[in-house]
Amino acid sequence: MHYSQLIPFFNEVENNERITQSFLSYAGEEFELPGFVVPKPYVLMKCVHSNEYRIVTRDREPRTVFFIRLLPVGERQVTLIKKVIPRRKKLTHCMVWSSLVPDQSHAFQYVATKFFEYFINDFDLVLAPGTETLCAAHFWEGRLLWSLTHPHVKVYHIDNLTTTATPLRVKGWLEFMPLWTEFIWESEKDIDPLKLILITRDKPKH
Repeated sequence: MHYSQLIPFFNEVENNERITQSFLSYAGEEFELPGFVVPKPYVLMKCVHSNEYRIVTRDREPRTVFFIRLLPVGERQVTLIKKVIPRRKKLTHCMVWSSLVPDQSHAFQYVATKFFEYFINDFDLVLAPGTETLCAAHFWEGRLLWSLTHPHVKVYHIDNLTTTATPLRVKGWLEFMPLWTEFIWESEKDIDPLKLILITRDKPKH
């Protein structure tokens, strides 16, 4: 499911209530995210079948207000990454949706940062031009800025169209801004030149 398919699922109230109730009945269990306290009257849930997480209301007709799911990386993208950087951890995409209702935003104000810190320990995170990347632009901009200011995290821009043998190591936000602008534009125009952004964290030293 691409992000464009999530919009009618979650933005329309009746659809949101219906799929949230189905999720709670058949797939959801409560989940504790390290460092994050769920504000009342919300609850953080995890799907028992996949790496999918939601913050839902405790209303009589519960609704999803925040959604994040890890997705497998395509074979073409895996092949490209293998050409330019050694595989150290599992690779994953993140698909993100959050409610636009103003009085619900406090329910997930800090959860994006905590999920990112949670995922980056076990995964190398991959962004590719596409609808899920464009629609989660605010999520990723904050995470990328965090990554570029932490020395133990590296951000690479990998372009299949270049002739270089190694990925471009992005060293700071000013250097990264033109790449990110182009990345979002290509997502919006549904262009697939096989460009990737890879975020990877160094293994802790023992």
